[in-house]
Amino acid sequence: MTTPKALLILHGKQALNEDVRAAVQARREQGTELAVRVTWEGGDAQRMVADALEHGYTHIIAGGGDGTLRDVAQAMAHAKTDASLVLMPLGT
Repeated sequence: MTTPKALLILHGKQALNEDVRAAVQARREQGTELAVRVTWEGGDAQRMVADALEHGYTHIIAGGGDGTLRDVAQAMAHAKTDASLVLMPLGT
């Protein structure tokens, strides 16, 4: 069995969210290869999705509000990928 390879694209406001940090640590302890990238400016999510797909990530997790979730979902739709999209709604 291969180890799942996931990337969390996290809105910058959530970078210090202790619940998110604990969830990431728990998944890593369960054996998931989980990288985290934090958005800083417009277009980051799209670039991060493209990079993740290029590097073989099979699960893309969008963590943030409506805008982050939309940006990641749109980038994946345009990439026409078989990778899974996981939503982590963290908006207000």
